[in-house]
Amino acid sequence: MHPPADLSLYQSGDHAARITALKRHWSRPLLNSAGSLAYLMTSECILRDAVATGKRSIIVFDDDTALHTDFQGVFERAAEALPVDWSVLQLGTFTPCRHPRGR
Repeated sequence: MHPPADLSLYQSGDHAARITALKRHWSRPLLNSAGSLAYLMTSECILRDAVATGKRSIIVFDDDTALHTDFQGVFERAAEALPVDWSVLQLGTFTPCRHPRGR
């Protein structure tokens, strides 16, 4: 398992700097299994389909997604803060977390 990510890595306005920082952060390749490759390919299919069918925006959840109890409020606040030229809004984390009820 990867160590928890330093959130400052994701906050740089410079895309190249973010990529360089993320490459330094990860100690092994992200695609280290057939499952990782399948996950990436599925994500690519979802995005290609959205572009091909003219979707202006989509929302994608993993099969193990756990939503915040105030997801609607969190989403609305995040959406209101988006810049005009936004591309991706990530509301989740790469770090595993335990549900407060133990599920």
